[in-house]
Amino acid sequence: MFKLIAVLALLAIAVSAQTPQPCSTPFEWQGDIFVVDPEKHAAAIAQISYDSLHQRTNTYERVYANGKHYDFQFLALYQDNVGYEINLDDKTCKAVHIPSGTFRPFALPSNATFDTELTLGLALDVQVWSGQFADPRGGLIRWMGGVTADGCIPVFEDVAMGDGNFIHQTFSNIVIGIPNINIWIPPKYCNTAEVHAESSPFNSRF
Repeated sequence: MFKLIAVLALLAIAVSAQTPQPCSTPFEWQGDIFVVDPEKHAAAIAQISYDSLHQRTNTYERVYANGKHYDFQFLALYQDNVGYEINLDDKTCKAVHIPSGTFRPFALPSNATFDTELTLGLALDVQVWSGQFADPRGGLIRWMGGVTADGCIPVFEDVAMGDGNFIHQTFSNIVIGIPNINIWIPPKYCNTAEVHAESSPFNSRF
C-alpha cells in the first residue's frame, strides 16, 4: 500500500512538472506591433516601446491616406494620466487625458491557465494561455495570448474588452530593454498643448 501511494505521488509530481507554469513577461522591451480592430475595420502596424514599471508606451506609426503617408507618434504616460498624439510631419501635438487605472500590461493575467503549446516555423515554441481580469471601464476583459516558451516574450494576444470590443495584436522583432530613454520625453512643442478630456485612443489600441 505504501509503495502504491509513493508511486502515485511520484506520478503526480511528474505530471505537475510537465505542465507549464505562468511566466513573467519582460518589464521593458521594444519591437513591432500589428493591431487589428474588426469593429472599426481598422488595422495598424507600428513600432512600440513598452515600460510596465513606469506604465508607459510609445509608438511610431505611419498612416496612409489619399495617396500620401503621415508619420505619427503616440506617447502614453499612464502614471501622469496624459497621452500625446504627435504629428511628426507638421510638428503639432494634441494632449489627451488618460483615466487612472487604465494601463494594461502585455502580460499573463494572474489567473491565467495553460491551453496548449505550438511551434511557429521550425523551432519557435509558443505557449498559449487564457484568463480574464477586471476592465477599469466596467465588465471583464477576456484574454488569450501566446508567449515564447523561452523568455516569456509576447507573440500575440486576443483581447475581448468589457464593452464588447475585440482587438487582435501580434508582436515581432522584440528587443529586451529601451536603449533610448529620451523617447519618454514629449517634444517641446507639446508643452503648450491643452489636455483634452475626450476619449483617448491610448486606452483601446496600445
